[in-house]
Amino acid sequence: MDEKLLIQDHFLSSLLDGGFEKSIITTIYGPASSGKTTICMLSSISCINSGKKVLFVDSERGFSINRFSQLSPNFKELLENVIFFNPSDFEDQHRLISQLEKVINNVGLIVVDTISFLYRIAIANRSEIKRLNNILISQMGILQSLASRFNIPIIVSSQVYSSFEEKDKVNIVGGEILKFASKCLIELSPKKAILEKHRSIPFKEMEFEIISEGFKHYSSVKSSNV
Repeated sequence: MDEKLLIQDHFLSSLLDGGFEKSIITTIYGPASSGKTTICMLSSISCINSGKKVLFVDSERGFSINRFSQLSPNFKELLENVIFFNPSDFEDQHRLISQLEKVINNVGLIVVDTISFLYRIAIANRSEIKRLNNILISQMGILQSLASRFNIPIIVSSQVYSSFEEKDKVNIVGGEILKFASKCLIELSPKKAILEKHRSIPFKEMEFEIISEGFKHYSSVKSSNV
């Protein structure tokens, strides 16, 4: 049984030693325009080319057909194998994630881009934080269960924020909830990817540039066994 969803993009393949591990959640986080949705699209293309369908929860309405067409010339055929979900709010996102199992036939990848967008809007009501955190925990638990039971990779993306105390430090929206549930954690900045956490690959940094075809891979790589 294959242990990874092999990714055709050279940069992502180099970062992840071939591709995304199955049966786990990979969380990708970073600021706007850092490449999160491009990674989700490239992963979807690789999945469809392997003969499987993709479930794509697009909470930010960030999936651009124009961008997708740049990544693959046969984008129209590929889109026929992507099932899109567009939740209207965080409660609706939870309902959709809870029902993904009903449409998981011949699915090789689930994407939630981003899992934190509607959560971030909802927690503006500070009195609801505990309840909303519990819902986010439940969503990640459902996704992990699907990953394990159906032996598929699940990719979720998240936004970032800076605190007043540490303005130079980037924090992931969803914090420890997402970090704890994710066996692979990738931080993006506009020019660099950090493989912060992985079950079998040591810490790694790679420089890149976003181009129309996906990513331009630079040879400089820093890794550590720590």
